[in-house]
Amino acid sequence: MNKPLIVIWVLASLLLTGCGFHLRGQNAVLAANHAVNVSSLRAHDMLAEQLIDTLNANAVKVVDEPLLEPNGVNIRILESNLERRLLSVYAGGQVAEYELIYSVNYLVSMGNQEPQLFNFDLLNDYQDDPDQPLAKSRELALIMDQLHIEAAQRILQTIASLTATN
Repeated sequence: MNKPLIVIWVLASLLLTGCGFHLRGQNAVLAANHAVNVSSLRAHDMLAEQLIDTLNANAVKVVDEPLLEPNGVNIRILESNLERRLLSVYAGGQVAEYELIYSVNYLVSMGNQEPQLFNFDLLNDYQDDPDQPLAKSRELALIMDQLHIEAAQRILQTIASLTATN
């Protein structure tokens, strides 16, 4: 193999690693000694369920009761709601496109520290075709699933950041 090519590849890898670059989807994961409790104000909250699935997929211990120990992390989802904003209409006056705004408010407490409030919005465009209502309702369900996954990943990144600084 060509030695200059190997040197360039190694230098590029070192530069990317040194600047903190991570591949998309490669989240910082909580340390193995942290346990997490996830709760929500609503029963059967899809975001809370997705967050638990994401934590389990990353081999993080999820417990049912709030934690007061120093390595315990408590996540309480206060509110998650979807709003639609009109973006465009067809010539006949029917809605052609919406912007979906998924807002999430949650509290994070670590051990016996004061809870910290976090919130964020996720945006997604949704085209509405009145001639295909079944397909569009299925598409909306898939978009909502994706928004839940993205929101869970964002919460996990926040938690990983907080545990890294403590």
